[in-house]
Amino acid sequence: MVHRLTFLVLIVNILRFTTFHAQKFSGTWQGFYQEDTTISPEKMNAIYLNLNVINGLADAKCKIEPYQKNEFGVYLLNGQVEINSMKLNFSNKNKEVGVTQGEFSLQLIYNPTNGYLSGQLIKKGQTSSFSKVVLYKQGIEWKETHQETSHVWVDRLRKDVKNGVSSPSVRKEELKSFVFQPVYFDYDQFAIRKEFTTYLLEIVKMLNSHSDLRLRITGHTDGDGSNAYNLTLSKNRAKSLIEFFNTCGIEKSRIVIDFKGESNPVDSNDSEEGKQRNRRVDFEFI
Repeated sequence: MVHRLTFLVLIVNILRFTTFHAQKFSGTWQGFYQEDTTISPEKMNAIYLNLNVINGLADAKCKIEPYQKNEFGVYLLNGQVEINSMKLNFSNKNKEVGVTQGEFSLQLIYNPTNGYLSGQLIKKGQTSSFSKVVLYKQGIEWKETHQETSHVWVDRLRKDVKNGVSSPSVRKEELKSFVFQPVYFDYDQFAIRKEFTTYLLEIVKMLNSHSDLRLRITGHTDGDGSNAYNLTLSKNRAKSLIEFFNTCGIEKSRIVIDFKGESNPVDSNDSEEGKQRNRRVDFEFI
């Protein structure tokens, strides 16, 4: 009886595993295929992958479109999917218009943190290549013809990957779970402390991930000093953050500053600990 239950649990876990990976990978992916990363300027292509995964086995259609050209090739691939990786081998040529790709395989690894499927396109006779393939899953309709009238999105994707920006589906979840925290300052200072750099770069990532977002920065002080002095100090603290974000490539037009001086404390100014919590800058997406 025990062996039977163990067997049933094993079967259930296998079914869950295969179903999860079928849902994770099946569908249409799009991205860029850089033929040789050692050559400048790079030879770029848009690439699409229509995947169907069942029980760890994958059938796929791969479409390659030379950058900004009305040419394409559609190829049939098949292979095996493991936990977060797959190798898809050339099976047949479906159609070519203006291109001659030849036989190839795709060796790809899925990164659950950023949602990208990335790796190499390896041509027949090669064991490795200097190519680069990056794909993300998108709810687009697969077409057997040329997919897009423009490849502007390829440039945007390359910039996102370079800046460490996650795939569109992951970005939405990152924004939902993002939690602001204050940045604190030393007494009578507006220089940013190094300990907050990592956190501020996370805000930069959110802004790079969502071009429609703007950021409000609000400066504050403790209760020491005059109201006029503290108002200026809180403004300088907010401005130091604008300079940081601008250095990181965020345009000033996407940032709004406010400064409250000592008028909006979050703790008592009767203790050093309370004063430290009041010497801060707060953030808000708008």
